[in-house]
Amino acid sequence: MVLRSPWVRAYEREHCARCKRYTPCLIRDARASPITEREYCAAADRSPPAMHPSHRCLALVLHLPPPPLPSPPNEAWAHSTLRVTGPVADGFWVRALVLLAHTQWAFHAGIQSVDVEYSSPADAYALRRTGRDGWSQFFERVGGGGVAADLRQLDCAAAARAWEQYANYATTHAAAARQRAARAALVASLPLRPRASFARRAHAFWTHHFGANRTVLGVHLRGTDKLPAVGVAAYLPLVDAFLCHRPRAALFVATDDRRMLAQLRAVATVRWPRTQLTFRDVARGGSVANRTLGLNPGYHAHLFNQSSVRHLAADVLLDTLLLSRCAFLLKSRSSVSEFATYWTPSLQNESYDFTLKGSPLPRWARACGDSALSSAQARNLVRRLDPTKEEMARTQ
Repeated sequence: MVLRSPWVRAYEREHCARCKRYTPCLIRDARASPITEREYCAAADRSPPAMHPSHRCLALVLHLPPPPLPSPPNEAWAHSTLRVTGPVADGFWVRALVLLAHTQWAFHAGIQSVDVEYSSPADAYALRRTGRDGWSQFFERVGGGGVAADLRQLDCAAAARAWEQYANYATTHAAAARQRAARAALVASLPLRPRASFARRAHAFWTHHFGANRTVLGVHLRGTDKLPAVGVAAYLPLVDAFLCHRPRAALFVATDDRRMLAQLRAVATVRWPRTQLTFRDVARGGSVANRTLGLNPGYHAHLFNQSSVRHLAADVLLDTLLLSRCAFLLKSRSSVSEFATYWTPSLQNESYDFTLKGSPLPRWARACGDSALSSAQARNLVRRLDPTKEEMARTQ
């Protein structure tokens, strides 16, 4: 029997209880030895400053004095494999963000082998009775898939710290550039790749709609999710400028919001009548058929009917793959479009994120000259052409 100190018991009672309500908490793998938060922090603080933001790893909310930090266990973990099991439940791309966060920490800590196995009963995206877990249904396997001789796993509190340190959204253009470079390198080295069947479907869609050499502007509208939406009007001046810059370009639109799609289509009919606007037929928030007005089909997946849920993961993954093939991206804060820049690193310089502070305007932003669409004109266009609920129901 292992005797635990009063400090450890207090820590588990007061701190870990809170952590278990936190999104990054993982599915526990009984075969893996847990890495504690304090072990995580001892290793994390050895990482280069550019790779880890200011964090409060050691600010434990306890009244008892903490024990001394263990020395960095670099040599002890040199032959270990880090097991990543994925979150209990969350949006589709969170499973990949968890993998990147844990891998980034593991490489700094001296753990060079990572393995993924994700089987959460609360996973809203994985189909049951397929013989594949919630990772391998969508992505190529990372790691050997077997049981390593020395298998480790971040415990709940350590997993929360990994999320805090490596998985949150950047808020400035400079921070996003650093984050994208680090994540793109990890995506390439693991490698993190979609299953071949999804890549083939994306290629077939692209070839059918755009051919081989068509210039396409990718537009990602994040609307009915838990984050505040960047309205369609904000996108219009830059869409207009790109089409002045590349008049024969097409538009590919990915969105979770049915109303935003209807607004953009209405404006395109008037402003760019000769421009091809393409989107995939997917479940979207506000769908009359789904009776989920105002809900996001990813974040609120458990509230959608099962016939729609079956396709949610494929819809998200295919939209990301298609965005990754675009010549330029207009986007807001979202992993759907962020992962497109990891798979196609050139998009890190060929994209504009409306939510990042300090983002420089694209070089072609003034391509329309005196006929440029102003922000006020864009807002008026959306207001004047905004479709009614009845019109949206007829075009669903």
